[in-house]
Amino acid sequence: MTLSRRVHRAAVWLHRWVGLIIASFLILCGATGSVLAFQDEIDALINPRLHRLTPAGQRGPMLDPLAVRERLLAAYPHTAIDWVNLDTRPEAPMVFGIAPAPGSTGEPGNDEVFVDPYDGRVLGERRSGDITQGASNFVAFVDRLHTSLALGAVGSAVLGIAALLWTLDCFVGFYLTLPAPHDRRRPQADAGRGWARRWRHAWR
Repeated sequence: MTLSRRVHRAAVWLHRWVGLIIASFLILCGATGSVLAFQDEIDALINPRLHRLTPAGQRGPMLDPLAVRERLLAAYPHTAIDWVNLDTRPEAPMVFGIAPAPGSTGEPGNDEVFVDPYDGRVLGERRSGDITQGASNFVAFVDRLHTSLALGAVGSAVLGIAALLWTLDCFVGFYLTLPAPHDRRRPQADAGRGWARRWRHAWR
């Protein structure tokens, strides 16, 4: 067997097994991504208490998220507001991330607070992605699966490696679409066929 044939066979083996390994990640990311495409609707269905806003007839103007942040800092002493979602929408609660304040020894039991954007009421709280809290964290847990396999930095690194392998495997796949090298054991198979003709046949 010539060197070119050995390289071709090795590429076939590599493409097959890398593809099978990557397929498991693609299936997981595809399934979780399909759920996340409707994450707001699903979360509202599972957690109506976190999305029960002031009735439409009683609503005034939406509150400023930074003003609500100051209220929360007063309501949750020894904590800091990690992040504020400024993308407020009329039919969705405001969501704030809380964490222990610098120098504080305490730790809040939850890290997300949901607030009615019209009257500032705290609708509820949860620890994002903690599936032990039950179905209330289903969507957040799916998001963790999608981005890090729910394994934190380790899972993110694994998905990053899988993405690199997928990229490299695309080049291997392109190589395999080119005409296979001549097989000396079957000279009649390639007789009278130039490289261009074999290339067109391979790509068809």
